Amino acid sequence: MRKKEFLTKLRQNLRGIPSEEIHDILYDFEEYFNGGIQDGRSEEELADSLGNPKNIAKQVRAEFMVQLAKDAPSIRNMLNAIFATIGPGFFQVIGLSFIAIGVMIFLNQLSIVDFSWGYLWPIFVLAPGVAFEASYFTNPMRGKTNLSLLIPGGILTISGVLLFHGVYTDFVYLARLWPIFVLAIAFGLFQFYFFGSKNEWFLLPVGVLGAIGSIFLVRNLVSSQTFGYFLGLLLIILGLLMGFTIQKRFKE
Repeated sequence: MRKKEFLTKLRQNLRGIPSEEIHDILYDFEEYFNGGIQDGRSEEELADSLGNPKNIAKQVRAEFMVQLAKDAPSIRNMLNAIFATIGPGFFQVIGLSFIAIGVMIFLNQLSIVDFSWGYLWPIFVLAPGVAFEASYFTNPMRGKTNLSLLIPGGILTISGVLLFHGVYTDFVYLARLWPIFVLAIAFGLFQFYFFGSKNEWFLLPVGVLGAIGSIFLVRNLVSSQTFGYFLGLLLIILGLLMGFTIQKRFKE
């Protein structure tokens, strides 16, 4: 792909952004091409290094919509920011969920299956979670604009799976498995840290929630003697991690 074709496709996919913003964006990319050409690189090589202009436009639009929602808060701007951020993966998962529910209702009307909302309602927790996860991981230009989707994605996905397990086991095990809900929150926060934040202090709530959830889960599943070994080992590990972290901070 040559420079002219790249810039044309980029412009075509920047709809929804003011023309002056589009002009500045295209100017920056054109300068990138001009600088690379002066260094002896071909237009095709430079275009390949940038990637798909359609994906670049999606990321630029998402960042612009989010910033616009911050600068001029309104329902319209907030909705535009949400739709630009979550991407098509979210709607694809939700759409598949609607299709699955519709098929079940249709088969129930034909007396082929015995459909009951009592067994299916956790889908309204699980489907948004999977949709948030898919929206992030299927986005080739994933970045900070949609990184926050991983928090509700992790929480709702794990919680939805646990609720489905509860529905099909009459919730007899939920009295022991409830700490998984706490671990779900820790998992969602950890995803946010691992895939983008990289702020070590963000691991504090992850560690606290993870420790609380793990302690109560193990306590509910094992004998008192085994739990004593687990708790002792966990406290030793946490103490060592805190010591190393504090020492590292003071050296910096």
